[in-house]
Amino acid sequence: TPIDKLNEILSFIKNKHILTVSTMRGFAQRAGMVQIYSQNQKLKLKINLDSVKKEKIYIHSALLRIANIIRGDRND
Repeated sequence: TPIDKLNEILSFIKNKHILTVSTMRGFAQRAGMVQIYSQNQKLKLKINLDSVKKEKIYIHSALLRIANIIRGDRND
């Protein structure tokens, strides 16, 4: 399934400091870092801050201000 494949990929790249970005529904909630989605015909961002911090990736505060911040994941 796509969820199993996502979990496999995220597990493989864990601790490699790779920024993950997807348009897949539920991506940020499943430990992905940046999810791009559409709402009211506008592109929006969800950022999983815990996933970003675990990989020691820096995201500028200006980007964080316009994003919907997610904490934690379903795979912990």
